Amino acid sequence: MTKTLEIEKEREAQINEQTIEVDIDGLTEVVRPEAIHIRGVDSLSTEDIKGFIDYYVNFEVKQEQDAEGEPKTVYEPFPIDDQITFRIQWINDTSVNVVFETPEFCRKALNQILVNPIEGDGLEGATQESQAKSYTPILAFRKHQNLLSRLGLEDTKDEEQSQQMEEDESSIELKIRQAFQSDKKVKNAREYSRYYLIHGEPERRSHRSERPERSGRRPDRYKSRGRNRGGRNHNEEEEEDLFAHKLAGGSNTAADEEEDLFAHKLRDRSPQRNRSRSPMALDR
Repeated sequence: MTKTLEIEKEREAQINEQTIEVDIDGLTEVVRPEAIHIRGVDSLSTEDIKGFIDYYVNFEVKQEQDAEGEPKTVYEPFPIDDQITFRIQWINDTSVNVVFETPEFCRKALNQILVNPIEGDGLEGATQESQAKSYTPILAFRKHQNLLSRLGLEDTKDEEQSQQMEEDESSIELKIRQAFQSDKKVKNAREYSRYYLIHGEPERRSHRSERPERSGRRPDRYKSRGRNRGGRNHNEEEEEDLFAHKLAGGSNTAADEEEDLFAHKLRDRSPQRNRSRSPMALDR
């Protein structure tokens, strides 16, 4: 316990030290050194975004041949201790923050996702919005991670949905930069949501009734593969994380009771399409 508290204090000190002000086009912004900001996720679910990060950050992709000499793609996860854990914060219809345990993990992930990695340790390049690597490989990666697909049990409906997804998502372009403290949900954000404008108000269910029974362990807000690892919500109020209680099974706070603009996107994208439509076999 003492060691855990010491680690947490070190992380907080590290983040506080690198939380600095920068000038962006004449505006003063405060950098979040432990988070990156991604724009262009309008048609993606939380699982899609997690798959995108995982593909470039936590997997080695190899081209090999099968027993018949045909080419195949192999997705090999890094050892569990070498993987970078993270959590997703929805900001609005088109943007999310990806929050990491430390600034070092954040910087490493940022460089692995950018088309042109940032040279040096300065923030100048990191705070400018840049092109992320292609989302296209994630389509095959996500399909491979789907257990039914790997077992050859995908039904006709799933195949049709998969084809529609490929058509919708093959042209996705994501922009990425270091996150700022101003990158957060605005109050009454539903009034500005294009999703509500198109689909109308979703049906809401009680957060409390959706939560599975818990064993009493402290929830880990940085979801990891097959296990939980310690982490805190650094320099951030609970209500700023739109999905904290869903991604990590968080405690019953005032933020849990607040109606959440994008909560339904984890469940129902539309009657024809589920926002959380692509379950990961190796989930965080």
